[in-house]
Amino acid sequence: MGLLQKIGVTRGLIAIAAIVGGLCASPASAVTMTLTSNATPTAPLGSSIADAATLSGANPIGDGTGVMSFNAYGPNDPSCTAPVFHNQVDAPGDGTYSPSPPFTPTSVGTYYWTLNWSGDDVNPAIAEPCNPLNPAQTSIMTPALALPPPATSTAPPCAGLTGKARKKCLCKQKKGKARKRCLKRLKGRKPA
Repeated sequence: MGLLQKIGVTRGLIAIAAIVGGLCASPASAVTMTLTSNATPTAPLGSSIADAATLSGANPIGDGTGVMSFNAYGPNDPSCTAPVFHNQVDAPGDGTYSPSPPFTPTSVGTYYWTLNWSGDDVNPAIAEPCNPLNPAQTSIMTPALALPPPATSTAPPCAGLTGKARKKCLCKQKKGKARKRCLKRLKGRKPA
């Protein structure tokens, strides 16, 4: 029967060796765990945003008790001093996880995400710390202001005109030969 022993842990790297009958297998069986984030890049104010956390390289013999924690900081808090959103979801091992429900910011600015996976009985905890250069940030913008539609006139084009000016305006509303005849009549000529 095999026994697993953790023989080395560094940030993002776990070396695990199987011990069988007192002999240690080669460290070539080392596993590299990674935690990456993929945050909503931009969104208009009033929209929901989230960070998708992808955990890979976890040893599958873990007991599946891991929890993924999401924290959002902002607006414009690259030092991540106080979270404005916190959420946890079950994350039993390798996979992609998102906060449920997502976060809906109420202010314009840049929001920074941090991720923490709790680990389990075999796999150590791993984190994606606050980092202003990290792609896990979301810019919230104000929506474009809607301009009112251009004013349309409901009055006929010749309304308000009287006399010869009205007649000329009405002639100009006609097309082709009818327009020419109308304008000639106004000038006192007989139409052809």
